[in-house]
Amino acid sequence: MSKGKKVGLAVGMLVAAAAVGAFLFIQQRNRAPSGQLVHDQVEKLVATPQVKVTSVTSTITPTTPAHASVAYQAEAQVSEALYEPADVAALLRDELKLDPETWMKTRKSLSGKTAPRILELAGLKGTDPTLMQATLLHVATPAGTKLSFTGTFAAEKTAEGWQLQGGELNRVTGETRGQPRSAFSGSTLVVDDAGDMKKLRDAAAAQAAVPAKIEQARVAFVKEREAQQEKIIAELLGTIKAGTVYSGTVTIGSEPPAKIFLEFTNLNPRSRQVLAVLRNDGGWADKRAAKGSYLFDPDAETLTVLLETNSNQAIPDGGPILSERESWRVPFLLNGAKLTARDQRRDFTLTRLSEADAAAARKTVEADSLALREATQAGRIYRGIVRNRDGSQGANHLLRFNQQDAEAGTVVASLEPDGRENWRRTYRGAVAMNRYRAQGGPLKIESGANDAVKVAEKTSPVGAPTESVVSLKLADGHLRGDSADFSYDFAPLSAAEIAKMEAAAAEREKALLAIVKSGTAYPGTARLEAKTTTTEKVRLRFREVSAHGLEVDAIMESLERPGVYRDLHGTVDSHEKRLVLNVTGKGRTNAASRAGLKFPPLRSSAEQVITLEIGATSLTGETKDWKMSFPVAGAVAVTGNSTGDYPAETGAYVWSGGGWVPLPRNNGKVTKSGGGSGLKAIGGLFSALTNQSQPATSNEKFGDLSFTGSDSVPAVDGRAVTVIYVGSISDDLQEKYSQAKYPEIEMGATTRESDGSRKIPLMKIASNLSNGGFRDRRVLAVVERVNDTVVEMSATRTLPAGTYAVGVNEDAFELNVQ
Repeated sequence: MSKGKKVGLAVGMLVAAAAVGAFLFIQQRNRAPSGQLVHDQVEKLVATPQVKVTSVTSTITPTTPAHASVAYQAEAQVSEALYEPADVAALLRDELKLDPETWMKTRKSLSGKTAPRILELAGLKGTDPTLMQATLLHVATPAGTKLSFTGTFAAEKTAEGWQLQGGELNRVTGETRGQPRSAFSGSTLVVDDAGDMKKLRDAAAAQAAVPAKIEQARVAFVKEREAQQEKIIAELLGTIKAGTVYSGTVTIGSEPPAKIFLEFTNLNPRSRQVLAVLRNDGGWADKRAAKGSYLFDPDAETLTVLLETNSNQAIPDGGPILSERESWRVPFLLNGAKLTARDQRRDFTLTRLSEADAAAARKTVEADSLALREATQAGRIYRGIVRNRDGSQGANHLLRFNQQDAEAGTVVASLEPDGRENWRRTYRGAVAMNRYRAQGGPLKIESGANDAVKVAEKTSPVGAPTESVVSLKLADGHLRGDSADFSYDFAPLSAAEIAKMEAAAAEREKALLAIVKSGTAYPGTARLEAKTTTTEKVRLRFREVSAHGLEVDAIMESLERPGVYRDLHGTVDSHEKRLVLNVTGKGRTNAASRAGLKFPPLRSSAEQVITLEIGATSLTGETKDWKMSFPVAGAVAVTGNSTGDYPAETGAYVWSGGGWVPLPRNNGKVTKSGGGSGLKAIGGLFSALTNQSQPATSNEKFGDLSFTGSDSVPAVDGRAVTVIYVGSISDDLQEKYSQAKYPEIEMGATTRESDGSRKIPLMKIASNLSNGGFRDRRVLAVVERVNDTVVEMSATRTLPAGTYAVGVNEDAFELNVQ
């Protein structure tokens, strides 16, 4: 082979090797995040200019072809020394052999804007000010300090390549304290530096007489300035008047500086007291109260504001300065337009804002929460997809904001499947006014297990019978977030879209709500499927129907057992043309009055659901093997009472003809056996009346109750007699004579006398009680306390035809049975 060919072959092999190397390099880079990418991400986490990351080693563990976890170990070095203020008093005393108290006073006298004039009066205008005014520092973290960190990242491969997300930065060795020298204003000297210390020693030796001269000059200056002091004080107080806002940072320990605001809310020049509030950049609504006093320094013409805040002013999860669970007290030095303060843990640097700048700062801090408030105003509607967290296909839902308290930041919302406006699940929550407390979603809304829509699927967000907590945030106009089981992404509907949606819903509802409407009742039948001959006559009455049929209050009444009914509550499902009613358990269905009834809603107060299809000609449905039918043509308007609508006027009433009919008193009077009259002889209200007559406690007749009036007396069917008494209740006698079974309300048969009056004898209830009752003539009945002002009595057996007396409290009423 010729020499040229050999050279060409060698070059070709080198090119091929380079190509293979490049291919393998690119392939390796595509397979996992590069070391440089990890290095750059660690530097971002360190985020301290004075700390240089020198090396990073990482271990990459693929989890999927496009995902990996990255564990790293990093070494770093402090490239620039960091400093902290030196203990000036100790330095003066121990190193410079000067009187600390005298020289500290001198330094204080020259710390303000009056220093040039005091130096001039002291004749020291050209004197080296180092010892008197320089900021003295010591090295807190030397340059070259070694640091090491560990942490992890989550890596994801995208179209642009590998991206690192999240990340932890755990310090293993080394620490940093202090700030760079450039962070300290004015002239600075480092006490750890031999050259700087020589300057200080030279100055101390040459300036031994300076403190006395400065003190004389200070006194002279004060006299010179006395006439202007009040004006200066007034100017300084103007910078902390109510409404003044200072903005800046606070550094707490080794934490990064945090943005804060200090607003003065009250100033009392007489007592020299001030009130203020502290905020951070998380939100304007959260504020920590502080109070204190101010002191004017005539030498430096500065104001010191001593502020303190107690532990009980802490705001949990409120972010920097607000959430600190401790009390602290810090003196703020007001110099020009700046407030500065420093204690063992905190370093404040604040600048006064103009009214315009304060308003702009507030607007910036509040921007996110105000946007979210705007987005959650009452009437706002969003449509979006709700997906199960297991990744299954989602379904469109509507999120409606129904109420908002802008001041408190609270909202009431509802969630419903798109097109199923009657399957609304209620949520209540609040807009987090502080981003530090948002914890992933500034809008948190919660719904209890009882708010679930019972007829909806149990696996859906509106039907799940568990507590639901949804966290949402506003991004690009969308409300996005998640709960334990679902993820949510909602887009706002325009006014035109809402109008179109509501028009379509109204059209669907129109025909349905013409049938399901307040004040309308439908007589019908309930039939047991297994026994076609087992039927009962019932009536469905709609008491209240809200807009769109979202709330329906109804009553299911027996037409065969007067007074027996059950409360129902539910909604109209316009999508399915269906009425879904839940049996609430409330109603008048005592054992005596419902005897013989078999229809489950009237026979039992157990939880039940009645589902009725709303057709053009009838309401039909079923519950617990019973079929129901209510012909639309049989609709009647109900203008009277139902058994659940109790009269307001005091008196006795009987259930008759579908309503409560008042019983007349008909001049009922008691004539005592020993002479005299009065209604006190009749038994009273409010104690337990048993289901059977009581044995005689005394044979002594007390007197007679006679009715001589001619007012019309209601006549009712003796197979089901129910009487109520409406009025105030006093149970003193029932408690005192509980053993005697003192009656709350009683009924007994009367006899018709030759003069037309109706009479019933009264017997003593107890030998030691001077009151009479019907006793042996008492009708067997069940007495039930409905509420504080209503007592109901239902006869437990069919009553013979005739005239009857009802005794309650100190009143008597008359009733006829046919």
